[in-house]
Amino acid sequence: MLVMPEGNSLVPIVLLGWIPVIFILFALLPGRRAALIAFLGGWMFLPNAGFQLQYFPEYNKATATCVGIFAAALVFDTHRFRKFRLCWIDLFPLVLAVVPFFSSLSNGLGAYDGLSAMTSAFAAWVLPYLVGRLYFTDLQGMRELILGFFIAGLIYLPFCLWEMRMSPNLHHHIYGFNPSAFIQAYRGGGYRPVVFMRHGLMTAMFMGMSTLCGCALWFSGAKKTFMNLPIALPVGALALTTLLSRSAGAQALMLAGIGALLFMRYARNPLPIVAVALFVVAYVVIRGGGLWDGQGLIRLADDVFGAERARSLDTRVINENALSAKARQRFLLGWGGWGRNRVKDDLGRDASITDGLWVIIFGTNGAIGIAAFLATMLVPAVVLTSRVPPRFWMHPSAAAATVAALICCLWVVDCIPNSMFNPIYMVTAGGLAGFRKVRVFLRQPARNLQRPDGLAAANRPA
Repeated sequence: MLVMPEGNSLVPIVLLGWIPVIFILFALLPGRRAALIAFLGGWMFLPNAGFQLQYFPEYNKATATCVGIFAAALVFDTHRFRKFRLCWIDLFPLVLAVVPFFSSLSNGLGAYDGLSAMTSAFAAWVLPYLVGRLYFTDLQGMRELILGFFIAGLIYLPFCLWEMRMSPNLHHHIYGFNPSAFIQAYRGGGYRPVVFMRHGLMTAMFMGMSTLCGCALWFSGAKKTFMNLPIALPVGALALTTLLSRSAGAQALMLAGIGALLFMRYARNPLPIVAVALFVVAYVVIRGGGLWDGQGLIRLADDVFGAERARSLDTRVINENALSAKARQRFLLGWGGWGRNRVKDDLGRDASITDGLWVIIFGTNGAIGIAAFLATMLVPAVVLTSRVPPRFWMHPSAAAATVAALICCLWVVDCIPNSMFNPIYMVTAGGLAGFRKVRVFLRQPARNLQRPDGLAAANRPA
């Protein structure tokens, strides 16, 4: 059965044709580069629609891309599977994929429902994570991933500027429908760009994190120019585009990320990564446990961002209170699927708005699910402190891994108020999870450590 908004015939053609395109990329390019182009290109330009097939997860642009890369790697990059070894961090995304099965069983929904939910979770969480584990688990691979992320933002930049001026209409013009309510794209007397993503909030976050990738390459000296221009110019253009995107959350996270990169460059200390990870865990524990009503956060938003943003946050906090209270009724495994985690009124209608991804996971898959999600995204970032010496985190060779860890943490912060799932962050987490410890030979001549490839040359896997 086909389930998608009404659009033109291009939608199924593009979705079904994407896997052959991926195979062509793998046939023409090295596997890592083909995987990177396929993943970023699919997420940036494929339509927000999907096929709902019986017994299988929804076939959408994320599953088409991940399944296509997985299949092409089996054909063209078989040696990567032979070299692949599970590590203890891989347990977390596997738990995240398996827990929906037990959530369904615990709620009397049956084994079939559980298997269906588990398959969907596997496609959403494990497949993009596996792409990262296969292709981006070393210094060079992480550098290519971050450079690709940066270039992807630059490719999106003119589309964002167009929609800021002409309204978010590209998805509608090409695929025949809008991926989200048009009214949500109008903010502060202007338009919030959406391009080919599901929502303007997702696009703004993507542009902000792309800006951070460029900042890391710039601050570390890993890349001084881009297309014969000083790299400061394209980085500045990306930052300005994010600031014009009318998304306060993405803007704040981008600015916080820039500050964190500067701190780590001069202090040579991974404190921002650890601090953000601890903040997220503390927030989820305190809010999920019902220990704080969040009113202080609303007052802070009123002082910093103004009354309009504070009202928006107030709505989110009120609904978050109700949803977390409902989730605590089935604390360990949650309510399962079919909207059972939502709060209903006496007529069975929704009495809550489910915005935050964390509270959705907590409500559907319980404390086990949200713990697995946080561990999947945060543990690889924190563990990086033991795999690359912190004093080398902003070295030209290691800066890509540093900003990857920061991006994982900041996206989880964004998952507190929003549910803007983007599998590129799972790819990044997968790459960090497989990152091997490196040893710095301090007796290497100092000049070697100043070259962009110096750290890679001066290190060996432990």
